[in-house]
Amino acid sequence: LSGGRYWLRGCPVGFQLVNNTGYERQECLKCLDGQYILRSDNPLDTCKICPPNTRCAHGEAPVPVIAISAVLYVQGYDRTTLSTPGSPELQQIVSTLAQEAAIDTSSLDVFEVCHESGIVCDAVE
Repeated sequence: LSGGRYWLRGCPVGFQLVNNTGYERQECLKCLDGQYILRSDNPLDTCKICPPNTRCAHGEAPVPVIAISAVLYVQGYDRTTLSTPGSPELQQIVSTLAQEAAIDTSSLDVFEVCHESGIVCDAVE
């Protein structure tokens, strides 16, 4: 409290505190996707780009990411259907894998869908 007015002194995790531009311009600015901030209570700290090989979920501090490549054989699905952008069938498979592995679906990326021979593959966008 200063002169009968309140000053913004902290923000939620993942938000940058802006309170050094005058009483009328106090705000919490959300860090962009792929950015993080360590001190949401310090107006001198700014959002920074998440370093390579790390994940910055919701603007939180970077967490190292270990990339694991795996091949999964799923029967009963057409390669073309699974490689279609936004395929609900592929989303269901990813959701089930994430649930079984007890991880967030955003931690899984599918790059290719291949014929069982492994010779013909379609990129997933």
